[in-house]
Order: sequence, then C-alpha cells, then structure tokens
Amino acid sequence: MGRVEGGPETVVAAFLDVLGKEGTLTMPIF
Repeated sequence: MGRVEGGPETVVAAFLDVLGKEGTLTMPIF
C-alpha cells in the first residue's frame, strides 16, 4: 500500500468503516 498519512491506525480504521462488524477481510500472507 505504501506510506499512508495517519499511519497504520488510519488504514485499520478505514477497513473497519467499510467492512463493519460483520465483514471479513482476507489477504495473502507469506
């Protein structure tokens, strides 16, 4: 994703806003 103004907290907050409490986020991990 690169550098985000506000740091990781901003990214996590944005995901939570979009997904809500019932959403599921999946991503590859290596």
